[in-house]
Amino acid sequence: MDKYTAETINNFLEEYSSYYRRLILFLHKKHNKILADDLDWLMDSLNEEQAFVMEGKSFEQKRLQLFKAMGVENYTATMLIENAPHDYSNKIKTTCTHFTNLIKEVKRINDLTTEIVEKKLDGQKDFVKKAGILNRPKTYNVAGKKVSTVSAHSEKTIIGDF
Repeated sequence: MDKYTAETINNFLEEYSSYYRRLILFLHKKHNKILADDLDWLMDSLNEEQAFVMEGKSFEQKRLQLFKAMGVENYTATMLIENAPHDYSNKIKTTCTHFTNLIKEVKRINDLTTEIVEKKLDGQKDFVKKAGILNRPKTYNVAGKKVSTVSAHSEKTIIGDF
């Protein structure tokens, strides 16, 4: 690997790292909003989250194209460091280590957030079971056809006497 390749790859990884730093800030905010049950913010943030997903895909496509063009498409971070010119190896090592740590942080936040959401959903499932919501008689099927009739007595019980 020559100096130009090393510098180009390092610059790209620094730019890609910037994306991950912004993503981490967003994910921390999302995590806190989930803890706070702020559904309005979560709904409003869907477009922003989708933009992050698309930007991440774009960065990864650019990385694949760049690494292929530079002849290092099959290189791991260790291989990039080992094959960099001597005066660039420490710089690339620092950038690759930072980049890898950012990716690990995204995974950690996502795993923690997923665990919290699953626990909240399990709590809702328990609530629905205890409330008997799923045990009520079905009056219509999925196709919208009537499958049973509610008696006049049960209507009075639900609606009351008017």
